[in-house]
Amino acid sequence: MEQNQSISNSNNSDEITLKELILKLKEYASELVRNWYIILICILPIAGYMVYKAKTTDTTYPANLTFMLSQDDGGLGKLGGLLGSFGFGGSGKNNYEKMVEIAKSRQIIYNSIFNRIEINGKTDYFANHLIDIEKMHDDLWKKDTSGLKSFYFVNSDFQKFSKLESKAFIQLCKYLTGSEEKAGIYNCSFSKTSEILTMSITTKSEPLSIELLKSIFYNLSDFYVETSIGKDQFTYDIIKRKSDSIYNLLNAKDYAASKIQDAKRNLFEESEKNSAKKLNRDVNMLGLIYGETAKNAELADFSLKSKTPLIRELDLPMAPLDSKSESALMALIKGCLIGGILASFFIILRKIIREAMAA
Repeated sequence: MEQNQSISNSNNSDEITLKELILKLKEYASELVRNWYIILICILPIAGYMVYKAKTTDTTYPANLTFMLSQDDGGLGKLGGLLGSFGFGGSGKNNYEKMVEIAKSRQIIYNSIFNRIEINGKTDYFANHLIDIEKMHDDLWKKDTSGLKSFYFVNSDFQKFSKLESKAFIQLCKYLTGSEEKAGIYNCSFSKTSEILTMSITTKSEPLSIELLKSIFYNLSDFYVETSIGKDQFTYDIIKRKSDSIYNLLNAKDYAASKIQDAKRNLFEESEKNSAKKLNRDVNMLGLIYGETAKNAELADFSLKSKTPLIRELDLPMAPLDSKSESALMALIKGCLIGGILASFFIILRKIIREAMAA
């Protein structure tokens, strides 16, 4: 009996608590209605600012480029061992991290942004188009006092850059690739599962996004191939020059021996016989040497070709790009929500404080 009464009291207590909660919510709602003007005052400036920002924010054009890297891993079987015995070959694994780091390096950026291109009827460096289109004079360099406010590149020779030109170049590199404080407008990454690399860039101009991304990709491709086979190319060039030199000397000796034989019609004096024998001996010796150098040149050429990485683009950016711009309507809705929430929080907090002080 007492247990049932206890349960009944507990249920009544719960009902009273729920009732008080509902009444309190109604009280807060009434408080918000009574102070509607505060909510409106808070909404108007926030919503107005967000709509203004959406209207004045430039449309951006993100561009993407995907490509694959294929490079010999040294798995040439018995031929690989043969090349190794001559000092060629060797293993080399696809290094996607290396490719990504090179893609963001100042060397690649420099090679890319100092190409000339026509955009909006104006032919200039990519660097100067970036400065204009991204409004760097008005935004990034607005408070600069060193001369960047009206700066444009007139010289593309890195070795002849002035202090101001070097500063502007460094600023452009950071703007593109990012820094610790702010992400850049350009990025390169790769997928560990598909092993596909992706380059992306977002600017305020469709042709700038497309052409600058292509410029970076082609400069990256050339630089990576050149550095990957540089040592093998150097070795091949030396062996090829040596082989050609021996071949030319062999032809000269053979021609001289044939000329002596034709001149005397096989009727030689003793001194001429000695000269002919010496020339024939030289021809035979040079023939053997040339055979070895020619074989080495072929092996070096095969090693060079097998180690040359293949960089193949999959999807190049092309117009029209999907533009990104903030909707004024969405900005208005966001502004009303933010302003309403802030105002409501202020009104309810003020009521709670008043009640606490009056208790």
